[in-house]
Parts: sequence; structure tokens; C-alpha cells
Amino acid sequence: MRDRKTRQAPPCFFAPGPATHLVTRGPKKVLPTRHKISSRRSNPTQTSSLPSDKKIHTHTKTCVATSRKPGAPATGPDFEHREPRVTRGPKKARPTRHPIWSRRCNSKQTSSLPSDKKIHTDTPNHVTVTRKLAAHPARPDFAPPRRIRKPPQVLQSPNTAHMRPTHLSLMPGGASRGLRSAWIATLALSPLAWFGATLLEDHLPHDRKFVSIGRDQAIERATDFAQTLGIDARAWTPATSAQAHKTVANLFRHVRPPALERVFAPATIDVTLTAPDRRWIRVSLTPDGRAIGFVEKKPAKGVLLNEAAARQIAEDFLRRRLGPDNPFLLENPATRSLDKDGWERESVWEAKVPGLPESPGLPPSKVKFHVDVAGDRAVSETFSLELDPASKRLAGSSSTWDIILGIAAGLSITGLAVYAIVRYVQRSFENEISHRRTLLVAASFVMSGVIALLVNGNSASVSVNGAPATGTELVVSLTLGLGFLGILVGVAYGAGEGDLREAYPGKLVSVDAFLSGKWLSANCARSILAGGAFAGWLLLIQNALLLAVRGGLASDYAGLIGNTFQKSPLIQAATDLYPDITLMAAFGLMLPLTLLRPRIRRHWLVVALLLPLAAVVASTVAPAAHSWQSTLIVTTAWTSAACAPFFFGDLLAAVSSMTALEFVGTLLRKSVVSDHWYTIAYSHVLPAGIVFLLVELYCAWRGRIYSEQQVWPLYARHLAERLALTAEIGAARLAQVRLLPDAAPRIAGLSIAGSCIPAREVGGDFFDYYVLDDHRLGVFVAEGGSRELGSAMAIALAKGFLMYTARLDLPPVEVLRRLRTTLGSVLLGENAPMTVLYAVVDGRTGSVRYARVGTSPRVVINGHALAEEIAGADIRHGAATLAPNDALFFYTDGWAGQIAEQTRRVPDAFLRDLTRQLPAALADALHKAVLEAAMKSRRDAPPDDVTAVVVRREEIVAQAIGGIA
Repeated sequence: MRDRKTRQAPPCFFAPGPATHLVTRGPKKVLPTRHKISSRRSNPTQTSSLPSDKKIHTHTKTCVATSRKPGAPATGPDFEHREPRVTRGPKKARPTRHPIWSRRCNSKQTSSLPSDKKIHTDTPNHVTVTRKLAAHPARPDFAPPRRIRKPPQVLQSPNTAHMRPTHLSLMPGGASRGLRSAWIATLALSPLAWFGATLLEDHLPHDRKFVSIGRDQAIERATDFAQTLGIDARAWTPATSAQAHKTVANLFRHVRPPALERVFAPATIDVTLTAPDRRWIRVSLTPDGRAIGFVEKKPAKGVLLNEAAARQIAEDFLRRRLGPDNPFLLENPATRSLDKDGWERESVWEAKVPGLPESPGLPPSKVKFHVDVAGDRAVSETFSLELDPASKRLAGSSSTWDIILGIAAGLSITGLAVYAIVRYVQRSFENEISHRRTLLVAASFVMSGVIALLVNGNSASVSVNGAPATGTELVVSLTLGLGFLGILVGVAYGAGEGDLREAYPGKLVSVDAFLSGKWLSANCARSILAGGAFAGWLLLIQNALLLAVRGGLASDYAGLIGNTFQKSPLIQAATDLYPDITLMAAFGLMLPLTLLRPRIRRHWLVVALLLPLAAVVASTVAPAAHSWQSTLIVTTAWTSAACAPFFFGDLLAAVSSMTALEFVGTLLRKSVVSDHWYTIAYSHVLPAGIVFLLVELYCAWRGRIYSEQQVWPLYARHLAERLALTAEIGAARLAQVRLLPDAAPRIAGLSIAGSCIPAREVGGDFFDYYVLDDHRLGVFVAEGGSRELGSAMAIALAKGFLMYTARLDLPPVEVLRRLRTTLGSVLLGENAPMTVLYAVVDGRTGSVRYARVGTSPRVVINGHALAEEIAGADIRHGAATLAPNDALFFYTDGWAGQIAEQTRRVPDAFLRDLTRQLPAALADALHKAVLEAAMKSRRDAPPDDVTAVVVRREEIVAQAIGGIA
């Protein structure tokens, strides 16, 4: 809550003298006021209508005050006390919660105020509390009006959680007025986009209407077929599943030879019948119920037949299955033994497919018939198809581009998964990860699979060595399969969420609100509506482009068959969304952004690199298409659904867009080819969607708006603290850099150079120059023990103190004594005290006087310690004389440690050799050599701050040439 104390009056109010009245006005225009004794209006520039003892004073553009001259009578016919006039703007004053009273009040409700106070609204954003004028104008307790800022409308704390937004804003994040208007227009017209997408879906090239038998009928047909094989399976446990045959489906889109339809189908129904003694048989049925193959568990070894007898059994069985009107020419089967004893043999026939186009000079398309005989009975009948090049083109077999795209997707997802695991471990050590959310995402992934199995009537889809999985095997496979994938997706989301929150502040507020259970909040509703509206336009554009290229998407025949057997196809369709959406959100959006954003500063370059990565991942979850043009269109739509709502909105808007695009798109495609799904789409989903839309619109209008601090998880607080500390350190680092000297001063007879390389964001070392006169220089070097922010504060205070003290021309000992007396507590610190050195160098005489506190920083001449140093209890001081070309070196422990590590030598010995090698070099050259030797072969920051200052006395007195590294 804001401070309740009386604040100083704004400039437009002045301390009133006797007989003063105030006029307060709106913020836009100064309105002319009608004076009590004048019948015509006047403004601040027209004063002729006032008596001679009156003046008009204009204090601001919005405030006009009239006062009498000093000495004029306070009473009389020409003066009358008036209540302050209040002029309101064109907008109606909104109710505000006054900081003193807990209940709402507005400008018309003043009963809760004291009797001598009133509330006047000057602008829509301010409330002015004024005190009534007393009867005597010179009342000493008169107080001018004071302004109190109204609290913000958006929720910032629990005390304002009850407040409502003042206008409808359906855009997820803050944006300009034009962009916000565009989003609202997109939302308002999105029903038209959905309607247009539905109309275009009916005109896209689709496969013919799909009809399938029910689950009970399929089990009955399979049981009858087993009966023809001499197996009574009426009491066996049934299970069903659907298998897709993509090559056959693509081929049948162009040509459907009647002979091929006898043994193949775009999708088959597999019915598995299991006996109590674990004997089983699996029968493959076409959607209309014809048996086209089977596999049964091999019986115990019995009669052993020779190859000819086994071949004859297989041939008789196959001809009986194909019937008398068999269109295939069966000749010369190839027989091979499947075991060492020859008890199980396989016979294979190859036959040309009548009705398929042939390529001249190339082998024709063939059908292979496989019949396995174990002992004296057939135990398996399967078929395979080999197409010639012309038929392969019709079937749309995998091209080189598809193979390359699949390899790229696999490598991208694998690399991002490894990156996610590494980042998750790193953030776990930093306590900037939400393990609860990771487990929630993983558990949701597993639960989607469990729900799919519960509502699914086809548990036979899981098998072990060809046999139906038992309960234990099903649990193990579920745990190892869905559990592993769920944990991987959860880790990917957890690693991406923390980095994304740091790189894009505010993009996760609606996701936090959703995961916190605040599903009816305005944050969630606006993001969901914005994402759904954008998906509608994307679906419209996608279908329009598909119609333009005369392309279409492949029908999921296996899914249609499976939906026919399920208890709730709609729930199955909803659970199928979760793996695709989480995979695209985590690996196609969050992880690539967190990988690119910290390493690339240019936003456009981040987006340019993100789009291909997102497209590669989108190719794995987007529906299959019949041509590369259709694949490109669908992949682009998925990429746009993930990226555009995120950058213009937030993460929940992106998830909502992808969900709506996949769910509604799948629903429309299935409703076109299946009457069953047509009923589901328009009798169940459409009414529920309208209700959901109305609820979301109400929540977007009247729902509560939560700030980021109210819904973020615990780790986000740690992250915010770290970011705040990083910002403070960065500001302190900038301040420290500004405190360092920009360039070395020019002192007659001296050349000067120095540098300071911090080990962290804010170093503990510091140096500075102080020009005492035209030939004397003061040098200050400090080593702060790497206290970071504490060192920066001490440096700033010490610099300010020395800027004044150095000009007093005091001895260095006295300067340090006064510095320690004034800033003793700051220099000592809690854990790492700051040690300092101050020296005065005379370029004319070569004299050097210095004093220091502590053992570092050090000062040497040509690598030799100053022999005249006097050791004291607290402050060491000494003096020396520089000969021409002598070099005075100041350095800290950081530089000494680097020299010892890089050169394996004592620092003083290194400096002696350096001055012998460069006897006439200026300070710039010496400093460069000193710095290069210390930082050689090091690319990162040193373990300790490296500070070195070089002052060399020139042989011929001239203008000093100096620099700073």
C-alpha cells in the first residue's frame, strides 16, 4: 500500500494566503473561469476585467488561482468564499479503492470521509482530497489538496485480486493498439474461418467412403474361420487390433485391380483368440469381414513329413483358400525348411498381378503367397507384394527426400533430448527447476496411453514373440515404453521451461495459471481463444493451398477401424493429441528457443534458425500426405501454429493453436470418409465446442487476471532473484567500468599505462590516477578481495574521497590514514577487507613516495623492491628515486598468480628480465608485455582480478604518452 502520510502539494497548488480560493481543472485544456464580480469570462491572459487589487496567477496548464493583493480587505462585497470548483474530463470516473478506507468509493460517495474532507476527481487516474476552506481565510491548519494515485487495475497483489479488467483484451500478451486490434479481429472472424475450412475440406480429394464391420462381427468371423481349420475357439478370449498397409492404400488410390483386392486391403483387422492353455490364433480380416490370412501357435512336434508331402499340403490349402476362380497363376513353389529337423517348412509362390501397368523391359509386379506347414497341418498363411517401378511411383514409396527428412528429424530430436537432460541436471543443481511439473508432464503422458488402452478394445496390439502379451508383459511394456517416453518429454519440458522463462519473460503466465488449476482465469481464456482463432485461419489457408495444388492428406484407415472397435472414439482421438502436442511444444519450440536465444542476440536470426528446426520436428507429427507439395503445406501449417502464437502471444496460445489445428483437422478429415465420424463431429463435438467457446468468452471478459508473481512456481522465485542479482551485478560492473580512468593523463617526464581485468562480473581490484600538478602524479591501486558488489561500493566511495583529498597535497601516509578513518568499516568489510596503495610520482625529480595497507598491492622499480620501505603496525610507507628509463610497476595478487602459473617464475624476476629486454620502451609497450604474459593461452576470465599499472620515467622530459588497456 502506498504511503498514507501527507505528501507535498503538486506545483499547481500554492500555499494560500488570506482569502484564497482554488480552481482545479482537467488535464487537457484550461477552461476560462467566471469571476464573482465580473459577468464576462476571463482567462489567465486577460486581467482587465478584474479589480485593481486582484491578480491572476497561472501555476500550471491545468490550475488557475486568483488571489488578492497584500493589504486588501479580506471581506467586502467584492469577495466571497467559494467551494473549490471541480472540472471533470469527458470520461466517467471509475470507482477506486482509497488507500485509507477499505471499501470502494467514488467522487459521488463521500459519506465515509470526515466532515471536513471531500474527494474530487481531477483526472481519470487521480483522486484529489481537499479540505474545506475555513470561515477565516488565514486559518493556520489549512492544507492544500493532495493527489493520491489510483491502484492499477491489473492484479498485482492479493489485495487487488477482486478487481476486473476495464476493457476486453483477448490478446495473450501486451502489444500495441494496432496489433491488439488485429488479434481481436482475428478472434471475432475466426468462426468464419472454421466454416470456410469445413467447406473446403469437402472439396479436397479424399478416398471413397470407408465402411467397416463392428468388433463383435469381426470376432465372430475370426471364430468361424478358426472352425474351418479344426480349431474350436468359441470359448477363447478375443482381442482386436487394426493394422495399416500404407503401400497398398496409396496404390489403391490410383488403381484397384480386382485380383489384388482379393488378398490385400488398405487396412486389416487382426483378431487374436487366446485359449486358457496359452494356445492362440490370429486371423487377418478385411474391413468387410473376409479372412485373408492367419497365424497360429505352432503345435508340439508330431509327424515328420518329407519336403514333397509338406509342399502338397501347402498347395492344397492355398488353392482351397483362393477358390476355383483364382486369378493368379501358381507354379513352381520354393520350399525351405525353418528348423533343423525339417518339421516346419515354408512354401512360397510368386504370381503376376493382373490389372497392374507394366514397365517395358522390367520385371512385372508380383504377389508372393507364403504358407507354413508344421508336421501335417498348415499353421500360417500370409501375402506380400513386390511392385515394379511404375507401380512404386503410384504407391508413393519413400523417396530420398523423405529418408533425408526422417534422418534429420531423428538427429534433431536426439540432440535436443541430450541437451535437455544436461540442462535439466544443471538447473537442478541451481534449484531452478520444477520437479513437480516434470512429473506432472510425464504422468500425463503415461495417463494418456493408459486411457487409450482402457477405452480401446484392442489389447492385442502389444505382443511378445508373436504371441499376445499377458497382463504382466503389458504392464512392463507400458512402463518401459510410455514411462520412458513420458520421463523424456517431462525432462524436455522442465529444461525448456526454465530457460524460456528467463529468455522470454511473461510468456508463461497463462501456462502457470493453467497448471495452477486456474482454468477459468482471464489469462487462460484469452490465450486459448487467441490460439484457437489463429488455428482456424491456418486450417483455412492450409485447405485452400491443398485445393490449389489438388493435393490431399492420407486417410488413416487403421485409425478408422480402431475407432469402430473402441468404446469412446472421441476420447481416443483426444488422448492421441497429447504425444504430438508435447513433442512439438518441447522439441519443436521450447528447446530450440532456449538453445538459440542465449547464444544469438539478433531476434530475427533466432527466428530464422528456429523455423527449420521446428519444421523438421513438425514433419514427424503432421498428418501424412500424398505428395511433397501437400507435405510442405501441412508442415508449414504446423510450424506456424507453434511459432506465430508464441511470439505474438504466449506459450499457452501456441499449445492451443496446435491442439485445435490437429483435433479439428482430424475430425473434419474423418467425417468426410466415415459416416460414423460425421455423426460424432456434428452431433457431439460441434455443440460442445459452442458451449466451450461461450464459457471461454465469458472468462476472458469477466475472469480474474493473475500477475506472474501470483501463479509462478517456487523455482521461478529463485530464478527471479538470480536475474535481479545479475542485473544488479551488471549495473555495478558498468558503474565500476565508468569509475576506471578512460585514459592515462599526460604528465611531463612520465609515460603511463594500466589495466584491470576482473575475474567476475564485478571485480575487487581498482586503480585510478590523480593529477596533482603539471609534473606530479598520484596513483591509487586497491584490491578488494573479490567482494563483488561490496567492492564496487567501496571503490566508488574511495574514489570520491581521494578526488578531494589528493588535491590537499598531503603525504601518502596521511592520505591513507584519513581514508581509513573515514571509510574504515567499508574498507574492512565482513569477509574480505580491501587493501590499498597510494603513491605520488614526480616526473621532474624522479621521487616516489608511497604508502600501503596490507601486503598487496605491491610496487617495485624494475623488478626490485623499494629498499627504503619502513614497516609499520598498520600502514607501510617508503620512498625512492627513479632514474631515467626506470619503470615503476604496481600489481596485485591476481597478476602475480597468473605470472607464476603461465611463466613458472617469480613476478619480480620476470619484471627484471622484462626491463632488461625493453630498456627504452614506453609504459605502453611494457604494460602490453606484462598483460600478454599474464593472460597467455587464457580465453575465459582469470581466477582472480588482474591489475597492473606501469609508470616509466622518460630520459628526456616531454609530454607523456600514456594509454590504458
